[in-house]
Amino acid sequence: MNIGEKIKARIKSEKISVVEFAQHLEISKASAHRLLNRSSIDTDVLFKICFVLKYDFFQDFSARIDDREWKSNQYLKMKFKSMQ
Repeated sequence: MNIGEKIKARIKSEKISVVEFAQHLEISKASAHRLLNRSSIDTDVLFKICFVLKYDFFQDFSARIDDREWKSNQYLKMKFKSMQ
């Protein structure tokens, strides 16, 4: 899941401009565009975005935990095993 793409889609569905989005986040338009082109975002920033766009993007990530593809990912299994 590309979070920048998901945020772009939500901005479009909420019918707000990138300028308005940037103003709500108190960042420059250029920073907003960089943020929207990222595949990952700091959780504090994402939390603010959730409020601005009235959408819980964290829910999208937690829903993936139950996804079979995620559970079968060998890399993640090895990482979790080493954490125990």
